Amino acid sequence: GPGGFERTITGIPLGGFLPDGATFATDQTTTFGPSTATADVAVSVSTPVADTTISGSVIHESILTELDQPFAGYGFGFKGLVNNASITIDGTLSLPGSAPAGTYTLTITVDNDPTEGPSVTQSVTLIFLPSAVATLEGLGKWSTFSIPVTAKNPKIITESGLGTAEQDGLLNEAELAIVWKYDAAITDWVLVQKGTATNILLPTDAVLVLAADTVDAVGVTLIFSPERTNPPQRPMKAGWNLFGLAVPPASTTMDAAAALISVKETAGGLRGYAIVVSPSINDDPFILTRPLAAQDLTTFRGYWVFMENDDTLAGFSTTPVE
Repeated sequence: GPGGFERTITGIPLGGFLPDGATFATDQTTTFGPSTATADVAVSVSTPVADTTISGSVIHESILTELDQPFAGYGFGFKGLVNNASITIDGTLSLPGSAPAGTYTLTITVDNDPTEGPSVTQSVTLIFLPSAVATLEGLGKWSTFSIPVTAKNPKIITESGLGTAEQDGLLNEAELAIVWKYDAAITDWVLVQKGTATNILLPTDAVLVLAADTVDAVGVTLIFSPERTNPPQRPMKAGWNLFGLAVPPASTTMDAAAALISVKETAGGLRGYAIVVSPSINDDPFILTRPLAAQDLTTFRGYWVFMENDDTLAGFSTTPVE
């Protein structure tokens, strides 16, 4: 989401703040952050949604001499000593809760003293990627974890770009104590480690996460893949399997029987699942036996299913997403 950005703009006239003969400043830094003041800045927005707004204002204008000291006024002898000048424009970009991903163009106009020259307009383009956020238990507690949609960078433990659009992974290593995968083929746990093949999470997969005892919660940042993908599928082995719900981003739950319809019976007509368990560390612990009673599964969590025979579990989400 919008946490602020900085953009350098050159050639903004500062009107009466500059000495005679010096109309244009250079190396202007325009910073957007929390709004704290008002002045002569007009901002218009071209966005995918009409109710996106931005408020902006000039909150600071200063002129520095060649000695990098504040220029106090028009005192005789100061002409020509201006080294640079700066404007800070402060504003808040407000997106509705359901704002789609897309390109947002902010058109910024700085009004100038009419006697010193015209106003100057600059545009800044922001690209918001489709994403979702979630939280897992903190303070040294366990959580199950899965993702409902294919990730742009599906590494479980983030390896680079933390907090940026190029974040290479899902979880911040500093918030983790340990992450385990359950391998149904060998009926054993496998440690998830950065730089190895274990550090990948696909929709319908699930893992077990132990939070560091120094954090209140483990944050999840899922940036959806922009590539074309089919609905996911994964092999389910006879015995216990740990899986997650894979549904489109507009959905957060699905009935267990509907989610597991693809493994109800095998292609050969044999029985598929027999038991579904939400472990006690989940917010919704339960045990279901076949035939399954009505019970929702939730995205970003993991569940156990006991298979009587091998089969293939199908998910329901695809990318790209709107």
